[in-house]
Amino acid sequence: MSFVDRIFKFIRKEEDNNNDIVSSSKDDNVEKDFSNKNIEELISQYKEKSIFKLLDDGQKQAVLSESKRILVLAGAGAGKTRVILHRILHLI
Repeated sequence: MSFVDRIFKFIRKEEDNNNDIVSSSKDDNVEKDFSNKNIEELISQYKEKSIFKLLDDGQKQAVLSESKRILVLAGAGAGKTRVILHRILHLI
């Protein structure tokens, strides 16, 4: 399985996890404990932890950059494609 296939599999898994979290929010007890804003914040925090798990500090900095454009320069096997794909995931 290629790296891109693994990313898409990861995205689908994350979407399923997020849907499970949101659907469980319909439970009365959860609605009492959390507002929609809090649930969205928890989902966001979970996604960030999952997305950044595979990145080193420099890669995280590139992914989180506020700049509209980033230039990713590195040697072979350094993770350029991973940084670009994670940047896309972060922007979505």
